[in-house]
Amino acid sequence: MTLIDQLMDFRKSELGELKLNVARNEFVGFINEIYLSFALAASQNNIIFTFDSKEEKLNCLFDKSYIEKITFNLLSNAFKYTPAGGTIGISLYCEDNWVVIQVKDSGKGIPPEKISLIFERFYRVDESSSKLGSGIGLALTKRLVELHHGNISATGEEGKGSVFTVRLPLDDSYYLEEEINTEDEGKLDNNALPQVALEDEEAFSMTEEEKKAETILLVEDNKDIINYLEDNLKTNYNVQTAGNGKEALELIYKQEPNLIISDIMMPEMDGLSFCKILKQNVKTCHIPLILVTAKNSVDDQIKGHELGADDYVVKPFEMNLLEAKVKNLIKTRVRLKELYSQSTSIKPEAIAFNNLDKELMHKALGIVEKHLQDAEFSVNLFAREMGMSRSNLHLKMKAITGASATDFVKKVRFNKAIQLLEENRYSVAEVSYMVGFNSPSYFSTSFKKHFDYLPTEHLEKSGKGR
Repeated sequence: MTLIDQLMDFRKSELGELKLNVARNEFVGFINEIYLSFALAASQNNIIFTFDSKEEKLNCLFDKSYIEKITFNLLSNAFKYTPAGGTIGISLYCEDNWVVIQVKDSGKGIPPEKISLIFERFYRVDESSSKLGSGIGLALTKRLVELHHGNISATGEEGKGSVFTVRLPLDDSYYLEEEINTEDEGKLDNNALPQVALEDEEAFSMTEEEKKAETILLVEDNKDIINYLEDNLKTNYNVQTAGNGKEALELIYKQEPNLIISDIMMPEMDGLSFCKILKQNVKTCHIPLILVTAKNSVDDQIKGHELGADDYVVKPFEMNLLEAKVKNLIKTRVRLKELYSQSTSIKPEAIAFNNLDKELMHKALGIVEKHLQDAEFSVNLFAREMGMSRSNLHLKMKAITGASATDFVKKVRFNKAIQLLEENRYSVAEVSYMVGFNSPSYFSTSFKKHFDYLPTEHLEKSGKGR
C-alpha cells in the first residue's frame, strides 16, 4: 500500500498536482509520535533508537501529511539498512529560523561517490541487496521537502552509516496564501498516526503540580554527583536517593518511583545487575530506567538496552539533556495511559513497553473475558487467577493503564457490551446479563456513568436501534 501511495504521489509531483496544505501545529510532538510508531520495530531488531529534541515545543506552519511521509521514508530507509544491534537516532533543533530534522544510522552507509545519485528516481545504492526498495522513497522525499520550501542533504561513509538532514523554513513568509489552511490549525489528524493520539500544546505541557507529583529515584554511590543531580531535579520532581542497586530495590518495594536514574559502576550491586532484576520482575518492569555511565562504547550501550534500560546517558553530560530525557519518558507513559482511557478497546501492545507487561495484560484480558458473564467475578478472584495479591494487582494495573483493577474489569465488560449492542441481535436487557450485570437497570446506570449516555442512545447514534 505504501509503495502504491508513493508511486501515485510521485506521479502527481511530476504532473505538478501535489499541493501544499500547511497549518499551525505543534511540530516536536508530531515528530515524537512518528518516532514512537517505530519503537516496536527497534525493539524487535535490538536497535538502539533515540529521539533528541533541542526544542520542547515548536508551533509553526507545516503540512502534516508531507512531514509524516518525509520522516516515515527516512526512518524506513534507516531501519532497512541498519543491522540488529545498530543505532538509529532522530535529532530536532532550530537554526537560523529553520527547523532541522536529522536521521542518523549506523547501517551500511553510502559510498561518497554515490551520494549525489541517491535522490534520483529508481536509483538504488546496492543492486545486489536482498532488501531492495523501489528506488522511489528518497526521490519522493526530496520532492516533498522542496514542495515544503525546504532542502534535504545526505552524508555517509560505506560501512559506517549515514545522516540525512532536512531543513524546513520557520518563517511564515515562505508560504503562499493558498498554501495555508487556517481552518485546520490546531486540529488533530486522527487518521495519520493511529498508534498514539496526538496532543495539543496545552496537553503537551506539564503543570508544576503534575511535575511535583512525579517521584524520581537516583541510584549513585558518588555523593557529589548525587547532590548535583538532586539539586537540579528537586525543583520539578520529588527526589529519592540510594547508594547502590541493593538499596534502590529496598526503596522501590516500599514506595514505587515514577522513574529511576542509575549509575552503572557501584558497590554491592552495580547498575546492570540492578537493571536486570528490575526489568525481569513483573512488579517493577514498567518503571522507566535511565542508565548513566562513563562507559561510552556502543557495546556497553547495547548491553544496557538488552537488559531493558529505557535510555542511556554518557558522562560527562549536559543536565538539560538528562532533564529532557526524563521529561520525555514520563510524558510518554502519561500519553499511553491517556490513550488507554480514551480508547474503546484494550490493546496490550499499544500500552505496554516490555514483553512482561504485554504478557500480563494479555493474561488479564483473557481472565476477565473468561468470566464475562459471571456477575460474582470479583477483584479478589481476578487477583487470585493472576497469581498476585489484590494490592499488587491494583498497583500494577494503575502503573500500566492509569486505572484500577476494578476499572479494568468494567472497561472489558463495557467494550464487549458495545460490540454486542452494535450486532443488533440482542436487547439491552440481554446484553446486560451477557456482560455480567445482575440487573438491566444497574447496567444502564453504570453504562451511562462510563460513557455519559445510555445504552439505548448508543443504538440510536449508531443507527442500529430496534
